[in-house]
Amino acid sequence: MSSIMGLLSFIADLFSSTSSSNETEQRADDNNASNIDNLSIVPSETSCKAVDVDLRIPPDVLDLLLFIDGPYKNYERGMIVVEPSLISIELPIGEPISPAPRLNYYPSYAKLSPDERATYLNWLQNVDTPIDIGYVFIFYYGLERILLDYPEKWERALQMIIRLRQAHSNGSFLSYSHDAITAICLLKNRFDLFESYIEAADNGINMAKLAYMAGHNMGLIAPNIIRLASAVGFKNHRYIKQHPRQFEHTLHEILERTYENAKYPLTPQILKEAPLRTGCFFANYSLDNRSLDIPDILEHPIVQKDLYELLVKTHNAIKKIPMKDRL
Repeated sequence: MSSIMGLLSFIADLFSSTSSSNETEQRADDNNASNIDNLSIVPSETSCKAVDVDLRIPPDVLDLLLFIDGPYKNYERGMIVVEPSLISIELPIGEPISPAPRLNYYPSYAKLSPDERATYLNWLQNVDTPIDIGYVFIFYYGLERILLDYPEKWERALQMIIRLRQAHSNGSFLSYSHDAITAICLLKNRFDLFESYIEAADNGINMAKLAYMAGHNMGLIAPNIIRLASAVGFKNHRYIKQHPRQFEHTLHEILERTYENAKYPLTPQILKEAPLRTGCFFANYSLDNRSLDIPDILEHPIVQKDLYELLVKTHNAIKKIPMKDRL
């Protein structure tokens, strides 16, 4: 008994109780199903530190957790670096702590203290709840692995990542998850999912997104180009910082006079000609395929030259506007 001190030692009933009269029959029918009812975790008398709450993990979250052992085992050993999101039933669980203690960089479930594990499992009841971003990353690391290694679940993992982005505004998390979303949609050729994502929530620009835009004849508007200023070698950010509205307005006017719909055109031909560059698009440090070769649109000599010149023209035009007249 003492050797099993972890997750399953707290499980009195693997399935949440309901008021349905045919619950027993339904459980038998679903015994081998992949969609599991809410996981109920209850403290046992043999636990080293009892969890004093019924922990209910919703099916859509439970389905996206990775287990190294026990009846939910869905991950095989053999990696040099252990998957950081892996849950083991052998690891002890203590009591949830509120507020959640801050975790170090590159957290993993295995490295958590018993109380931190209880805090993490408690948070999984509602992953929209604000918490230290380290706990979010533990869950997120597993979602990234599912994107790449679990073909039957990757779309559900993608939707969960989008959900997490809506609830957790940490800059590092938003950056990593944005890269992962754009990269996986390119890798899977699921541009429909990417379109839904950028229309709903995304304002960023990265290498994978630029490749997508070029492949679909999409243009860069003034705010996009301003975000890319440093990447194309434009270093004089004086007016961008001091007069951001004026800079965007003036750049838009220049684009309007030069290109259709006031957008700098990115085309499939540019995508074809752009040199490939290896980019790291995933945060999970245990993945052996974190990097992908993506066409680097900004390394295309014509694109780089054109965007740089647009920014220089904008800067010079603002220089001629009297200070009192600038936006």
